[in-house]
Amino acid sequence: MAVSLQFEQSNRVIIRVSGELQVDEFARVSDQLVARLDQVLPTEILILLEQFDGWEHSDGWEGQLFSDSFDQHVRRIAIVGDPRWQEQALLFTGQGLRPVEIEFFPTVDEYKARHWLSQGA
Repeated sequence: MAVSLQFEQSNRVIIRVSGELQVDEFARVSDQLVARLDQVLPTEILILLEQFDGWEHSDGWEGQLFSDSFDQHVRRIAIVGDPRWQEQALLFTGQGLRPVEIEFFPTVDEYKARHWLSQGA
C-alpha cells in the first residue's frame, strides 16, 4: 500500500492512495497534512484512489477517520476512484456530517473533480 501527499498549487493538496489503506500509513499522512495546513489555506483536497483495494481490516481505525479536526482549513474534498468505493469513501470522509463539501467522482472524471474543487473558491 502506498499513500503520498503532494502540494499541487498554493491551495490544493493531492492525496494518492493505492493498494490497501493501512492504519499506520493513514495516520502518518494525516499528521503530515495537518502540519502543513496553515501554509496552504484555504485548502482543497483531491484524493486519488489508484488501484485501490480498500481499508486494512484491523483495530486502530477508531479516531482515524478522515479527520474533522482540520475542517476549518478545508474548503472542499473531491475523491476520485472506482465507483465501487464511492459509498465507503464518502462514509470514511464523513460526507454530510461535516461542514466541508465532499463529492465522489469516477476515475474517468478526474478533470470534473478538479473543476469542482476550483469552483469552491
